[in-house]
Amino acid sequence: MLAALRTRRWQGFTVVVLVAIIGFGFLSRWQWQRAEEKRVAQQAQTLAEQTPVVPNADETLPEFTAVT
Repeated sequence: MLAALRTRRWQGFTVVVLVAIIGFGFLSRWQWQRAEEKRVAQQAQTLAEQTPVVPNADETLPEFTAVT
């Protein structure tokens, strides 16, 4: 049984599985990072929605004039 596991075919399969495990580890890290970025963006959006709107009263608007 153990002799069969030492064949070139099984060694190649083991390498492929190990590379896949490492790749999935990197992908999971990326996914957590994206979730954190999304959470921060949602918090910023919520804060912006809760901030009261300030009217632009400091600037005086020009009077309308009739165009002939």
